[in-house]
Amino acid sequence: MSYRTMTAAGVDEIIGVEMAEAPAKQASSRNLNVIRADLDLSLPLSDESVDLVFANYVFAHLTDHDTFLAEVHRVLRPNRYCIVSTENLSAWHNILALIAGFQDFSHNVSSVWYLGNPLSPHYKKHTPPGFSPHFRIFTPRSLRDLFEAHGVHVEQWIGTGCYPLPRALAGLVEHLDPWHSQFLTVKAKKRP
Repeated sequence: MSYRTMTAAGVDEIIGVEMAEAPAKQASSRNLNVIRADLDLSLPLSDESVDLVFANYVFAHLTDHDTFLAEVHRVLRPNRYCIVSTENLSAWHNILALIAGFQDFSHNVSSVWYLGNPLSPHYKKHTPPGFSPHFRIFTPRSLRDLFEAHGVHVEQWIGTGCYPLPRALAGLVEHLDPWHSQFLTVKAKKRP
């Protein structure tokens, strides 16, 4: 993140969290302090020391969402925000795959091959080295309920993507029916 972007966002420090050593070193820069931590465990941050938690497409890879959200609640200052983007189990392409008796597109049953859904472009191909599967995918309601249970109130939803529609048509569908979009982004506020 550039200094100009940080200034526009009103922040003077950004802390990244990465589990693996090599990516943590690679991501560290003058403007980004990267700490090594596992998001399924406690975060090495002080209570109420953070203004914003942003998790972009990592939520589905966690195995302990309760610990993560409890930590979000602990480290956020009161009335500050958490923004999470993740896949949507109730996306239309997942619903249709399940109706057809196939594995949903958001989960994979193997860590070696892509299996269970012959409609997937990766079907029966080997997964890449270091493949990290999605452990749990949420519907909008279950995601909201989990955030609320941890004292983080969901204020806003954004749905994006409507696979396999072209972008122009997907934008219309996202606007009309965000709850069935491919991806969900929630903006949630820590209650005081």
